[in-house]
Amino acid sequence: MDGAHALTAIASELPEYPDTRFTSNHSFFGDLHVGAWYMFQRVHDLDHLNQIRTVKKEDGYLNVEA
Repeated sequence: MDGAHALTAIASELPEYPDTRFTSNHSFFGDLHVGAWYMFQRVHDLDHLNQIRTVKKEDGYLNVEA
């Protein structure tokens, strides 16, 4: 989760209007510019966070018998 917080923290240091001329390819979504990559990563991190929260709510979570 520290990575997600760090990513959010640096958002205030980004330019108001980032240079979107350059892209990098995502294997599923295709070419994404910097703003799209930022939004993708935020959604991706939140998806994993929700998955973790769901697992932690399951009966028997961490009640592992050795």
